[in-house]
Amino acid sequence: MPEGRRCYALHVRTESFLRRLLQLKLEEKILNGSALLALLCVFFPWMGGEWLGRPVTFTGLGFFTSTIGAVIILLLASILLITGIPLAGSSEVIQRKYRDIVRLALSLQVVILSLATWAVMTEFTLEFSRLEVRFGLYGTLLGSLAAALYSFLLLQSARNHQYMIDEHAHLAHAQNLPMDLPHTDAPPPPSQEPEEFKLHH
Repeated sequence: MPEGRRCYALHVRTESFLRRLLQLKLEEKILNGSALLALLCVFFPWMGGEWLGRPVTFTGLGFFTSTIGAVIILLLASILLITGIPLAGSSEVIQRKYRDIVRLALSLQVVILSLATWAVMTEFTLEFSRLEVRFGLYGTLLGSLAAALYSFLLLQSARNHQYMIDEHAHLAHAQNLPMDLPHTDAPPPPSQEPEEFKLHH
């Protein structure tokens, strides 16, 4: 493919992606924006201060939190890809009916990991007063909390919407049923006795 056509195709795909991104519901934008913020904050300082007589700064991928930070990045990236891949024109990674509950589960895992890390770091700073928890960890925690909250709200909204559809279908089905006819006594069965023939003289 010539270079000009390749650039044009990339430009068209980028415009299409941005247009679909702007058309997302507000809750979707907040959810994915929060997940992106939480992911970026992993690369910012989680702990800093003075360690063994020299100034140090540790990100979410440094010190003893490197494994937790890597897991958090994978979880948050999964949330973003669930939304981003369909926007790019590819098929959905997860079916729409399962999307919200999967994102809720992923974001809750990030919240749990962030809280556990914060608790360990807080206890660590109590022993080493020259170290302190920095804004990166708080950003990851708050971002994941917001993502979990809006995942839950979208899940509830989808369930309410499905309930309304089911109720509407039920009412429509009930209205199409034939009306009950008024109850009447059934006619008596025909007599089984033989008819009497009159003799004509």
